[in-house]
Amino acid sequence: ADLADMGLPKLVATMREASMQWNIQHDPFWWGALRRLDELRADIRLREAVRLLTIFARLRIVDMDLVDHCEEIVVAAEGETLIDLHESELAAAVEALARMQRPRGTTQVLRPLIGRAHR
Repeated sequence: ADLADMGLPKLVATMREASMQWNIQHDPFWWGALRRLDELRADIRLREAVRLLTIFARLRIVDMDLVDHCEEIVVAAEGETLIDLHESELAAAVEALARMQRPRGTTQVLRPLIGRAHR
């Protein structure tokens, strides 16, 4: 499918598969994906933001405005909404945010993980 025609869920799934399973480093693919993602920026919610941060941490090419945008979504999230995410997604997000040296986002995502560990 053409990246330009993808909605946000399909685009995020394709980017996730490309970065984690295929390990694609084909720059034109990533520029197209990031361009389309920028067009869909207003539709990004917490779950997508967490998944995208995990993807961004694996890439050579990133749009720092999109990284900032996704981190802000995570930082603005209430603790209750973060708790709704799977533990594996939270752990991957902490790793990604730490790798990208994003302390605000890292701290926000660590809170529910620490809370789960204390239960």
